[in-house]
Amino acid sequence: MKPRGFRACACAALLIWLVVGGSQCKGASCGRAHLGGRERASGTPGASARCPGRKAHCKYFKAICYEGYRDFQGPGGNEPTCEQVAADLARLAPFTRAIRTYGSSATEHDGKCIPALTDRLRLELHMGIWIDSSLSDAQNLAAIDGSIAVAQGHPSVRTLIVGNEFMLRARKAFRDRDAEERNLVRYIQYARTKAPTGVAVVTAEAGPEWLEASRSLFAAVDFVVWQAHPWWAGVDVSRAVSALKTTHEQLLGVMKRYGVSKREVLGETGWPWSVRNGEAEGSETNQARYLRDINRYSASVGLEYWVFEAFDESWKNEEGPVGGVWGLWPANRDLPGHSVIAGLPIPPTKASLIPAADMWP
Repeated sequence: MKPRGFRACACAALLIWLVVGGSQCKGASCGRAHLGGRERASGTPGASARCPGRKAHCKYFKAICYEGYRDFQGPGGNEPTCEQVAADLARLAPFTRAIRTYGSSATEHDGKCIPALTDRLRLELHMGIWIDSSLSDAQNLAAIDGSIAVAQGHPSVRTLIVGNEFMLRARKAFRDRDAEERNLVRYIQYARTKAPTGVAVVTAEAGPEWLEASRSLFAAVDFVVWQAHPWWAGVDVSRAVSALKTTHEQLLGVMKRYGVSKREVLGETGWPWSVRNGEAEGSETNQARYLRDINRYSASVGLEYWVFEAFDESWKNEEGPVGGVWGLWPANRDLPGHSVIAGLPIPPTKASLIPAADMWP
């Protein structure tokens, strides 16, 4: 069984040394201090409109991270039905161009239901493949084989994401970093030999892990997917995007040093609507503010970002109370979206949290 409690977010109880704004953070607040940032273009936020004019096909988000589990469902237990997943994706479709997942087993909803539904809804799918350093080589290769079989024949599949924070979890398990990176590179290369034509093959890692990555890992991926969650570093929401920008600048510096000119995507970022961590206060107001601020930064520098996450994950208890409060919508689908969604009306208005000009084409 996959240790899927780690899927969208590494356990806060495990320790990691991360650099935040030049100072080293320690202890519980470092559970996931994924940060980044570098300004690549000048001008005011939104200076280069991503969605000029009145285009009905423009969306608030380029991609939204998604797991389909509802209350009283979870990995290894009750699975959502395809009808439930279809209702979820229909709710997300007006807001996004794409869905990102973390696994794609043919026996679970992420593989059994999602690809056909994203085909039907004309959503792009960045499809996760769950591998882990705690699993055997045979298990990881079998997971890749199974996921690629799922992807066949589905035009919505645009990306295969081989592993989510594989290196971060290997570090926290005190495994040999260099050996595990070689394994990850091998898994990516193996997936590429079997991937459908035209489908990108990548991995997703925390920003600080990319800063320590070798040239080989950068070379293995079709584009760089990094992840950032300033809340885990205890950063006040007013400084969160500034903090995120710092590691982004460092990441681009590493890529320049290695001569890597590939596209890079912020593949996971968000803010919880509850729970405080140092100066980082989780609230619906701050969740909305963070998404507004990250959108402005994104529009100003041309950084693609994928929002974490669609629905609260009440099953995710390894991270403590914060694990289940990152969603734009509650786990109980009978309830309306959190206040951030109220600021993203369909169709957009002049008072929208994210202006129409900054929506994604």
